[in-house]
Amino acid sequence: IMHPLPRDSRKGANELSLDLYKNPNLAIFRQADNGITIRMAIFSLVLDVVDQIENTSREVNWKINRRH
Repeated sequence: IMHPLPRDSRKGANELSLDLYKNPNLAIFRQADNGITIRMAIFSLVLDVVDQIENTSREVNWKINRRH
């Protein structure tokens, strides 16, 4: 399951510790970067509209380049 972000920063919220941000193995930001695209792909599969995507697709201005 991909972390959707944003984080719940309220005190007492059941979230990951901010100390984990320093961990190079933390994947939530990489997962969130691609989350929109992946969820769109899953919805298109579930709704059986994959064959219609190419006819209606266009360049987007919200794509985030891969983090390192």
